[in-house]
Amino acid sequence: MVAGPCRVGSLLRGLRGDIETVSLVSVLQIIEMEHKSGVLVARRGESLAALGFNRGVLDLAQVEEARVYRGEEALAQLLTWQQGVYLFSPRRALRVAAPLQQRLTPLLMRAMQAQDEASEARLR
Repeated sequence: MVAGPCRVGSLLRGLRGDIETVSLVSVLQIIEMEHKSGVLVARRGESLAALGFNRGVLDLAQVEEARVYRGEEALAQLLTWQQGVYLFSPRRALRVAAPLQQRLTPLLMRAMQAQDEASEARLR
């Protein structure tokens, strides 16, 4: 039983969570599989990331840390985050001047492979 009032409508407006609890890879796979449109914003300390989607396809990616990352490089950088929070806000469609139009699965695979290779290189 839930203590206090529960507003179901507020739960349906977006997906939010802690990166330590549900990984960004899992969240991104949901967005892709469900063909969602909207914006995923993530924050880790002073760092901020924004990913834009149209029907599950990545159209915009930017991460602002000590420097600004864009596109596939931004996604790869974001996937290194082990802490932080995220919020996915569904929207009908985004209007992006130069959309990336990238499917997530190949991007995720490349980013995770690069992380694995970097980890192996550090162990040598």
